[in-house]
Amino acid sequence: MGGRSDGYRCGVETIDYLAIYLDDHRAGAAGGSRLARRIADQYGERPGFEAAHDLADEIAADVDELERIREELGVDGSWQSALKRTLAVVGEQAGRFKLNGHLFDPSPLSPVEELEGMAAGIFVKRGLWTTLLQLAKDPAFVGELDPTALERLVDRADEQLVVAEQLHHAAVSQLV
Repeated sequence: MGGRSDGYRCGVETIDYLAIYLDDHRAGAAGGSRLARRIADQYGERPGFEAAHDLADEIAADVDELERIREELGVDGSWQSALKRTLAVVGEQAGRFKLNGHLFDPSPLSPVEELEGMAAGIFVKRGLWTTLLQLAKDPAFVGELDPTALERLVDRADEQLVVAEQLHHAAVSQLV
């Protein structure tokens, strides 16, 4: 990772915990981006869901930003990272097949549940950006992470949470 190729010291082991952390977030981002796109594709034409397509586009852009940061830090995307991403995507797809009282169709509560899952993912992503922002201010990472770009990503995550809440409200409103 840039100038930190030895990772963090933990006893006698050397493990690059930040690389693992970023790999874990990249895996979650893969599933989260697919979920956001599916929500937009399935419900984006409903009244109150107009923002779903833009939100899915922003979430996909955030995945690209995470990939850019990983490259800047020298996180190479090991086979474990690829496996984690695959498992996250499989998990997102498996989440569609839940016992919901309908054999083949989504239940009326499916958009509510899916939006809650998406909002949780955005909240976790916001935590990633704030963690990286705090690290960007650490002397060990100065010049490796751009605090201004990370502040924009934190702000964008906050805006995404507002939009996800509005979409959730629209989904609940359509239940009655």
